[in-house]
Amino acid sequence: MKTPGRFFAFAAASLLAAANAGTAAAGEGALDDAFLDREIKRTQPDFVVYRPFAAAGHDDHGNEHFHVFHVRNALCALWTQSAYEGTFTQRPVFSRSFDGGKTWSAPKCILRDPIDPKTGRNMGSWAAAAVSKSGRIYVLYAKHLGDGTDHETGKMHVLCSDDLGETWSPEAPFAQPHDPRYDLDTPAKPVSLFPWQNAYRLSDGSVLMALSHNYKNPAANPEPRKYWPEAPGACEFMRFDNVDADPAPADLKATYFARNEKGLHAPLFTDPSRPSGEEPAVVELPDGRLMCVFRACEGHVWYSVSADKGETWRPCEMLRYRDGGAGVEHPYSPSPMFRTAENEYVLFTHNSTGRCGGPRPRTDGNWRNPLYLLKGEFRPGAHQPVWFSEPKKIMDNGGVKIKRMDLAMYADLTVEPEGPVFWYPDRKFFLLGKKLAPLLKDMRVPRND
Repeated sequence: MKTPGRFFAFAAASLLAAANAGTAAAGEGALDDAFLDREIKRTQPDFVVYRPFAAAGHDDHGNEHFHVFHVRNALCALWTQSAYEGTFTQRPVFSRSFDGGKTWSAPKCILRDPIDPKTGRNMGSWAAAAVSKSGRIYVLYAKHLGDGTDHETGKMHVLCSDDLGETWSPEAPFAQPHDPRYDLDTPAKPVSLFPWQNAYRLSDGSVLMALSHNYKNPAANPEPRKYWPEAPGACEFMRFDNVDADPAPADLKATYFARNEKGLHAPLFTDPSRPSGEEPAVVELPDGRLMCVFRACEGHVWYSVSADKGETWRPCEMLRYRDGGAGVEHPYSPSPMFRTAENEYVLFTHNSTGRCGGPRPRTDGNWRNPLYLLKGEFRPGAHQPVWFSEPKKIMDNGGVKIKRMDLAMYADLTVEPEGPVFWYPDRKFFLLGKKLAPLLKDMRVPRND
């Protein structure tokens, strides 16, 4: 299980001093073990799930879309690994821990078909899991067809494991609805409709997965985008129909909700008539409703609420600290939200609009750093059902570059005996974990009584 020098846990007390030992940015050729050993400590993690190799010849320097979840007696980790995001090396990998996250097995690629390095054919990206009551793990991911489309596009496929990821079934296509108004011109071409978080089991036992739908049909985006965040899209949802019956991957079924124009979106900053919404995070409220926050290209987190388990949603709004309060500022980046207790939630933001004084949300430099934590509490009778504390800065990697410098939170959370643990990528390179209980204990949320 243990691999010396690569999979280990850190004691928190020694981290910050070592991280501050040097701050020079690393160029593409500057990676070495001493540099990585210093940089892995910069965000003061309590756990290390994966530390890439420093030496040349390894295609493991891209690690993102990071999921950590309990299955039976194990903590399981699933993520998309690559030489670097966007290259034809992306594949879903799986790792396990049997000691509460202190040590992790070496990650294994769960795909069977070899990836064509010239076209990307068979490449697998943006994997996420749904777990049945028996513990069968289904993994859905985007399989690239080698057809010249970008690395974000692929046909959804699914496979499963009954032994905590030791072995995996053959894959099967997973049916997705096609709409010619929004998707590429024929049903044979991929629909860009994928999850970024694992499926969410609701209190009634149903299993919901939130999806990002990127509109790839040029007719849905008539004005050429001037930079990449201007691509239109919305957040949609599907409910698994038979996951707890443990069907074969080819027989796994789902029902889709909030499709296309009914999906969750905010106005695009540069053109309010066009929709912008992706990477939805869903939490269940104590009264049984659902709340969903999502990434927008507007400068704030946006949200909506559903009273029918995700089938319909009320009009989307800017997320505020409380009813009538200031908006929760956030650039064009993931803003995950999780339920940590019956009445408590956490939200992660960068605490800025990302515009940095300019006319557009920023998409270069150190705009996804540092990271802030907001504590949330349910407020019965309020219009916005969860209110938030003031933001607390919890990590900063100093903008030191390891191919990239951002703290984009393609992240997850589990509740352990010592409290919630936040599992996150640092610079889409290291995969780490941080205990939140010490950070949350002095955070106060406004009351509405």
